[in-house]
Amino acid sequence: MEAGDEETEIHGATGDDIDIGPLGQEIGYVLRRAQLMIFRRFFADFAAEDIKPAQYSTLMIVSRNPGVAQGRVAAALDIKKTNFVAMVSELERRGLMLRRPSATDRRSQCLHLTDTGVALVERLRSIAARNEDRIAAALGDGVYDGLFAPLRRIARGEF
Repeated sequence: MEAGDEETEIHGATGDDIDIGPLGQEIGYVLRRAQLMIFRRFFADFAAEDIKPAQYSTLMIVSRNPGVAQGRVAAALDIKKTNFVAMVSELERRGLMLRRPSATDRRSQCLHLTDTGVALVERLRSIAARNEDRIAAALGDGVYDGLFAPLRRIARGEF
């Protein structure tokens, strides 16, 4: 496939007939387009569980770090504190998560999954694994596995 064909394929996903010019060769644009497609699939795959990507990430982190401070999770996910508090409130309202005061810092809230939250995380991991398998199959295992190290460098700002 030639570079121009890849550009057309990327913009063709939008359904618009517009010349995107050099955007199709800019990594930030292509990564964003890939993220949008992955998120579309995510919303479709996770619709039955009514979970959004940030909620999924929060549940995964809390499941791996029971009792973690709410602020640490927000920082790890780069979510503004006010937005994160509202999201945790929603997860708590749904019976998936509990906030408890920190034993060492009364200003801090620590997060714990409920039994319902633990059960949901198990279902979500299964859905996520199928989604990752689909992406790996589309890219090929070598390409899929090879993407992580360079993308992590970019995510750390090493460019």
